[in-house]
Amino acid sequence: MNPTLSRKLSKVLETRTDNNKDLLTAVENLSTFYGENSLEARRNLRGQIEKKGIETNMHFLQVLLSVQKHLDEVEQNVAQMKNCCNEMSGKLQTTKDMSGRLLQQADQLNKQRKTNETQLEIAKEFLKRFQLTQEEQELLKGPVVDASFFQLLDRVAQIHTDCKILLRTQHQTAGLEVMDMMILLQETAYGKLYKWVRSECRKFEDQLNPEIPIMLKNSIEALKDRPGLLNYCLDEISSSRNRTIVKGFLVALTEGGPNGMPRPIEYYAHDPLRYVGDMLAWIHQTTASEVEFISSLLPKGFGSRAIVEQKTEGVDRSGEMRKVLNSTLEGVYRPFKIRLAQVLGSQPGVVVIFKIFNLLDFYARTVVKLTGEAGALPAAFIECKAETLGVFIASAKEYGEKMQRTASAPGSTLVPSQQFYESTNQMVRLFLFDVSRSKTEICRIYQSSLVPASEREAQFRPILTALVDPITQTCTLCATRLTTGMDMAVYMINCYNALQGSLSNFEFVSNQVEALGMNINAHMDTLVEEQASTILAPSALATKLSLIQNKPPGPLSKTLAMDPRSVSLSIQSFESLIRDSTAFSMVQCEKLINSSLRTYARTRVVQLIYDSYMWFYNAICDPDNQYDNPHYMFSYKPQQIQTLLDAAV
Repeated sequence: MNPTLSRKLSKVLETRTDNNKDLLTAVENLSTFYGENSLEARRNLRGQIEKKGIETNMHFLQVLLSVQKHLDEVEQNVAQMKNCCNEMSGKLQTTKDMSGRLLQQADQLNKQRKTNETQLEIAKEFLKRFQLTQEEQELLKGPVVDASFFQLLDRVAQIHTDCKILLRTQHQTAGLEVMDMMILLQETAYGKLYKWVRSECRKFEDQLNPEIPIMLKNSIEALKDRPGLLNYCLDEISSSRNRTIVKGFLVALTEGGPNGMPRPIEYYAHDPLRYVGDMLAWIHQTTASEVEFISSLLPKGFGSRAIVEQKTEGVDRSGEMRKVLNSTLEGVYRPFKIRLAQVLGSQPGVVVIFKIFNLLDFYARTVVKLTGEAGALPAAFIECKAETLGVFIASAKEYGEKMQRTASAPGSTLVPSQQFYESTNQMVRLFLFDVSRSKTEICRIYQSSLVPASEREAQFRPILTALVDPITQTCTLCATRLTTGMDMAVYMINCYNALQGSLSNFEFVSNQVEALGMNINAHMDTLVEEQASTILAPSALATKLSLIQNKPPGPLSKTLAMDPRSVSLSIQSFESLIRDSTAFSMVQCEKLINSSLRTYARTRVVQLIYDSYMWFYNAICDPDNQYDNPHYMFSYKPQQIQTLLDAAV
């Protein structure tokens, strides 16, 4: 077999048709036109296949021509579409350019809208913060004063304050306009508030202790920002309360309390001390109530229950508080002063007058703590005190003149006479001469007063002078009617000692007690000297002492009456005297009322005698005086003389 054919045949036989899809497809297509498997058919197979291929290609060509035609149409359409697209692209570019500008404008408008919205919100907030609504303005101007009114007033004040911030920014015009508007609203509101406060204050005229409405307190508090209007309101309050207090005082004087209890103050007009005390107590109670009332009514910073120096926002308000209070209380002074003058004119007695003076001083110091020192009421009390003190001094002077008119010579006991006691008022006797009492009535009254210890002596000095001077003058007048200096000295010592004993229990009269002590010492010196001279008179030693004191130049022994014999006789006489116990009886010293003064006087007399003797002894023993053996002239040594004198006492 032909190898080539054999190879092809082997290849054909080896071909696997079940997995060769192309072969299967080709065989399947071949079966469509290959019929009978004959030799001729096999010979013509190639031609048929080629023919079939040509037909297929022709068909494919026809199809492709149709496709080409369509493609040409498509190409034309594409060209047209391209032209349209180019045209649309141009239009789109134009539109894009226009849209960009529109978007930019829209963005700008959007931003402007947001800005406008923000400005609108700011404007709303500005108006809300810096403006009042029409309803709020009507409420601020209307006749009603309530909590809403004060809230609006505070808001207007806050707006006015906030406008100051605007003035520091670029919005100065708006700030000035709003500020002007708020000022106008404030003035309108404060004017309305001022009229309302005045009308409310007039309602208190018939009430001594009225209840203060909270709205009135708030109104006064609000008006403190307008000092002028507030001062007008305070004047109205002062006038209203003044009328009320004067009326209440007159009612308390003449009618008393409800249903006659408590009784009218003038019911006790027969008792001067209670009458004046009840009036002062009513004034003090009313003052305390008014302090509480005004302190509650006025704004904080104007004062408190006890007025002290206070400052509010750099302004001293305590003076305004005192001004209101004193204006309120000044009306009560005139009716009180008239009745006090009537009491003093009735001459109730020195002690009662002094008690009234002490009452005035007590209430004056008490009221000053409430009202301060400057004011009508404290000044009124000071004036009344001065008037009462004048009446007291005049009464004391009258008593002193009466004592001097009835003064008589003291008795042999040299103590103030019974007639002298009976010629004085009982108080004066107790005050000056009743040494059995440890305290005097007037001093007890003054001791219990509120006068500070540092002021008592100065304030009591005119009172003490008015009482003591007439007594001392009377004592001096009585003493001049005595015959001897010793009697006068003893009598004056007894009088001064009685005065000193009555006053020594009180510290605030220490200067007067000291002055009385100096007077006692002066009269004691007189008594001691004259008593010593009286004792030494029998011994002629007193004469010798006088010669020694006035001796001429030269030795004493050559002086007349100082020769040794005369000196020896005088010494013997003195030594005999000191041996006689009756020579030192000192009758005048025994008339001293005070035992300590008696002992002191006797001791000083003995000491003066001893000192005189020592002076005489030293003069005789002095070699310059040329006495021969002077020591033999004395029987006793000085120490022995001292012992004998001490024994005599």
